[in-house]
Amino acid sequence: MLRILKKLFAPFPETGGLEIAEDEIRYSKLSGSYLVNEAVPLLPGTVVGGAVAEPDQLIAALKKLQAFIPDFDRDSHVVLTIPQNYIQTKNFAVPVTQKSKPDEVAKLNLHMAAPMPIDVAYHDYQILDKADDQHRLDFLGVYARKEIIDSFANVADKAGFTVRAVEFAGLSISRFLGNYGGGFLPGEAYAIALVKNDGLDMLLTRDGNLFGQKYFSWLRIYQEVGGKTLMEKAVNDSLLKEISTFFAESGASLGRNPAALILISEFASEKLTDLLLGLGIPMQSILINDFPYLSPKWYQSVGAALRGNIAPNKDEGISLNPKKTGNNYYIHTWINFIRSWRKVFASVLAFLSLSFGATDIAFIIQARTADQALTGSALVSIEEISRLRSEAESFNNLVNLVSLAESEAGPVSPVINKIRSLTRANGITIEKLNLTNDTAKFDGQAASEKNIVAFKDALSKDTAFSEVALPLSDIQPNSDIGFSFSLSFKVTGQ
Repeated sequence: MLRILKKLFAPFPETGGLEIAEDEIRYSKLSGSYLVNEAVPLLPGTVVGGAVAEPDQLIAALKKLQAFIPDFDRDSHVVLTIPQNYIQTKNFAVPVTQKSKPDEVAKLNLHMAAPMPIDVAYHDYQILDKADDQHRLDFLGVYARKEIIDSFANVADKAGFTVRAVEFAGLSISRFLGNYGGGFLPGEAYAIALVKNDGLDMLLTRDGNLFGQKYFSWLRIYQEVGGKTLMEKAVNDSLLKEISTFFAESGASLGRNPAALILISEFASEKLTDLLLGLGIPMQSILINDFPYLSPKWYQSVGAALRGNIAPNKDEGISLNPKKTGNNYYIHTWINFIRSWRKVFASVLAFLSLSFGATDIAFIIQARTADQALTGSALVSIEEISRLRSEAESFNNLVNLVSLAESEAGPVSPVINKIRSLTRANGITIEKLNLTNDTAKFDGQAASEKNIVAFKDALSKDTAFSEVALPLSDIQPNSDIGFSFSLSFKVTGQ
C-alpha cells in the first residue's frame, strides 16, 4: 500500500539509468540504499565505434532487458547514457560583468566556438563555477552530431523506454564518483582513467562535475600496431602515452596539475601504475562508499540512475535530448498521472458502492426485525414502518446511482486524445497546451508552414472545436525545427 501511495503522490515518475555500450546494455535503478542492476549482452557489431550499427538487434536486446526490470511498463522512464566516442567538450572561461546574464553569455559563446556546424549538432552547457572575483564565468560546453544522438534515442523509444535525458559516459561516471567516491578533497581537480572492455575513458572532474573528457578505443591500439595481436607491452605503452598526455593537457587547462590521477580498471593494472609513477604522475586509489564491491563497469549506468532521482525541475545537468524526445517524456508523465488518479477515483466509487450496499442490507434486516417485533403492537404505527422501508429503498437508489457513475466513467480527456491525434496526422509537435474552461491556447512546432495551416484547417473542420484563430504574427521561423506557432480555439465538446 505504501508503495502505491508513493507512486500516486510522487512529484515525478521513478527513473532508472540505461547505458548502451558496445558489449552490453545495462540498467540501474536506485531506491534509497537499494540498487537494482540488470544487463543483457549485445551481439558483436550491434554498436560499433560508439554508434548504432544494427538498430533491430539493439531493439531486440532492449526488449529482452525489460523482462528483468521490476514493474516495467510501456512508459518506463530512463536517463539514457551513451559512449563518448563522438562527444566533443570545450571549457569556457568568459569575462563577465555584474550586469551580465550567465545563461545568455554561455549560449552566445557556445554558438561562436562550435567545432561543427551548429545546425547539425545537439549542444548544451553547464555552468561550473563563477570565479572568486565575480568577473569570470566558467562553464562546460558539449557538442554531438544529431544523427548519432537520434540513433540511440529512437532505438530506446521504439523498444518501449521513455527517455528523460541523454548524456554520455563522462557525465555519468563523474556523478557516480562525486556521490560515492571516497578520498576526494573539496575544490581539487582529479584526472580519472577508467579502463573498460571497449576502451579507455579519461575524465577531469572536480566536486562531482565534469571539466573535460577524452576517449581512447582498443581499436585504435590495434590499428597502431598494424593489426597484430595485442601484447601487454603494446597496450601499456599506448595507455601510458594517452593517460600522461591527458594529465598534462588537464594541467594546462586548469593552470596547475590535477591533485592526482586515479586509475580504475577491472584488469590487472600494477605494471601500468608503476609506469605512471615513474613519469612523476601522482597516483591515488579510490574507495567506493555504500557499494564497495560494485564492478567499475556499472559506474556509468548507476551515475545515470542518480540523475534519475533528481526532480526534473531541479535538474540542471547537460542533456543532448532531441526536442521530440523531451516532449514525449512530459506527455507520458502527465498521462501516467491522469491514469493513476482515474484508478483512484474508480476505486473510491467502488468502495462507496460496497459501503452503501452493506448499509442497505443492514437497513433491510433492521426493517424486517422491526416489522416482526411490531406485528400486532400499537406502539408503532403502520405509517412509521412504511417510512423506514421508503428510506431503505432510497439507499438502494443511491447505490444504483453510484454504480451507474462508475460504469459510465469514460476515458480521461477525450479532447486531449483528439488533439494528439490531429497533431500526429499533420506533423505537429506539441510544446504547450492550456485548457481553461472551454478556451484552449496551443503552442507547437512544425517542419513547414503548410503543416501548420493543415493543422488549423483540421481543427476548424472538427465539430469538437470552434473559433480557431491563427494570427500570422504568431508563426515564427525556428532554427532548430522549421517554425513555431501559437493558436487558440474553443472546445464545444460535441
